[in-house]
Amino acid sequence: MPTPSGNFTVSSAWRILRHREPSNLEFVKIWTKGLPFKISFFLWRVWKGKVPIDNLWRRGGYVVVSKCWCCLPPQEDSYQHLFLTSDTATKVWRNFTQATGLVINLVQVYQVIREWWNAKCCPKLKPLFQAAPALILWELWKRRNTIKHGGTVPCSRVIHEVNKTLYYMAKVRYPWLPRIPLLWPEMIKFFENYKPVVVTKRVTWQFPYEGWFKCNTDGASRGNPGPRSYGFFVRDHEGNLVFAKAREIGEATNIVAEAKVVVEGLVLCVERKLHPLIMETDSLVMSKIIDDEWETPWCIGAEVRRIKEIRNLYNVLFQHVLREGSKVADFLANLVFSFAGTIIFHSFHEFPSEGKTLINMDKAQIPNLRVRIAKRKAPDYCTT
Repeated sequence: MPTPSGNFTVSSAWRILRHREPSNLEFVKIWTKGLPFKISFFLWRVWKGKVPIDNLWRRGGYVVVSKCWCCLPPQEDSYQHLFLTSDTATKVWRNFTQATGLVINLVQVYQVIREWWNAKCCPKLKPLFQAAPALILWELWKRRNTIKHGGTVPCSRVIHEVNKTLYYMAKVRYPWLPRIPLLWPEMIKFFENYKPVVVTKRVTWQFPYEGWFKCNTDGASRGNPGPRSYGFFVRDHEGNLVFAKAREIGEATNIVAEAKVVVEGLVLCVERKLHPLIMETDSLVMSKIIDDEWETPWCIGAEVRRIKEIRNLYNVLFQHVLREGSKVADFLANLVFSFAGTIIFHSFHEFPSEGKTLINMDKAQIPNLRVRIAKRKAPDYCTT
C-alpha cells in the first residue's frame, strides 16, 4: 500500500493489514510531545502496574522481604508508599501542586495523575500539566534506585530535576517565547499572564486580466477524513458571476476534495470556453503539487495528471491564494452541506443574499482580515 508521498513501504502495508482498536484517551495523554520517550514509557509502565517493586514480585509468587530504601525507619516498598505517601514523595507533590492551586488527596497514583490531566488551566500550561506527574514519578523512581545501590539523592534534588525538565519542555513547545522563567511557580504566572501577539494582514480578491476569467476553488469538511464537499466560482475580468457550482462528495480526505474541485472547475471552463483562465486554490499543498515542487500523493495521481494535461493544452495559470481571498468559494463549499447532492448558479440573482454580499465586497475591493497569532518573538510594532 503506498504512502501519501506516493512511495510503497512495508510499514504502510502493515498499517493497512493490522486491526487497530479505538484509541484509549488516557493512553494518548501518556505520550506528551516534547517529553523524553523514556519518561513517557515509564509512565505507561506505572499505569499498567509493571514497575518492578517488591509488591510486584510478591504478586508473582516470590517470597520477598519488602523494604523501602528511601525511608528511615524502612517501610513496605509499595506503589502508594513510593510514589505518594513517603516523606519525599509528599514534599515533592506538595511543592508542585501548591503553585498550581490544585488540591489533590494523595490516595491512588491513577487518581493523582488524572487530577493533573483534567486540571483547568490556560492552553499554554496544558501540556506541562500533562507531563508534570510523569516527571515527578520518574524522579522518585530514579531516587529510589540510586539509594538502593548506595547513592544519595536529597529531596531538593528531585524537585530541581522535575523543575528543570519542565523548563526545557516549555522551551521546546514554545521556542518563540522569550524569557520563560526557570522556576515552576514563576513559570505558571508567566503563562497565565501571557498575551499572544496578534498579526493581521489585509487580503483582497484580485481581478483577472482583461479578457481573462478567474476560477476560485475550495473544499470543506466535517472531519479529515469525513464528509466532504467542494465549490468553485468563475468570474470575468469585471468580477461578474459566470458560473458557480458546489457538490457533496461523501467520505474523503482534504487533498482528494481539493484535487477533484480543481479538475471539475478546469473541465467546465474548457467546455464553456472560459479561457484564458486563472485557477486560484487556497490549498498550498495542491499549488505545490501542480507546480512540481512536491511529490504527487498516490491518492490523487489521476487528478493531477488530468490537471497538467489541460494546463499544457490551454492558456491556464495556477495561483495560490489565502483562504480570506477566496471567501465566495468557501461559502459555496459549506453551503452544500445544507442541501442534498449538487447546487448550481448561473447568475448573480440566483445567489443567496450572504453570497451576494461576498461578491459585492470582492468587486468593491473591500479586504478581508487574516488574523494569526505570531509564533516568534514579537516586534515592537505590527503593521497590517
